[in-house]
Amino acid sequence: MRILSRRDIEAISRKVLLQYLKICKETPTWIDPEDFGKQMLGIEFDYKELCTAKDQVGITVFGSVELNFYYPGGVKESFQTNENIAIVDPFLLKTGNEGPLHYTMMHELAHRLLQLLFPGEYYYEGSETRIYYSCSSRPHTGPVVDWLEWQSNVLASYLLLPRELIYKYMKQLELGDCIHLLNRVFAPREYERFSEMAHILGVSKTALSIRLSQLGLIGRNDLFNPYALVDVYPDDHEVT
Repeated sequence: MRILSRRDIEAISRKVLLQYLKICKETPTWIDPEDFGKQMLGIEFDYKELCTAKDQVGITVFGSVELNFYYPGGVKESFQTNENIAIVDPFLLKTGNEGPLHYTMMHELAHRLLQLLFPGEYYYEGSETRIYYSCSSRPHTGPVVDWLEWQSNVLASYLLLPRELIYKYMKQLELGDCIHLLNRVFAPREYERFSEMAHILGVSKTALSIRLSQLGLIGRNDLFNPYALVDVYPDDHEVT
């Protein structure tokens, strides 16, 4: 299996997006995974309940396969799917939050892209029919435990958030060259415009903050702890 770096994956994303832009009738204001999948890969999305615990929210298959799902009470549901369909759990639609939905959709398309680019090399060799699960609707930020999922996560992020669109909206929303402090309490103006950018691009605030950090466009990131600036920690000698 080939191990790709972030630089490798971003280079792939830029080549793929360039091809996508050539077939778009108009320059897109955001990257719609549904349109991207149809135009670039001939893939459409279907919505099936995949897991009652919601720890698996998307599936991509290579080849024709029958999927079986078991629900509480011994209820079994089976359906046939193929390489022209990617499956997403409908609970992502019901939340009203487009970010996790779009991220999951693009993650599944990223699996297909990498399989097409590196057949028999990127994925484990063996059966012609493989099933890949997106086990989380949030971008991965911890240690890499599964290179297949990590590389698809990174590619999904780069496809959804190309740097040109980010620079465009940084300028359009008057955020300058860098968000020096991302904090909804102590920098509400910047936070509001950051949130608007996430909405325009159809991604979660988490995904956007990670991408901006990678591009060096955020100074201090207090997205998850807006009161971090005033947290008081005792010195070692003060702890009893």
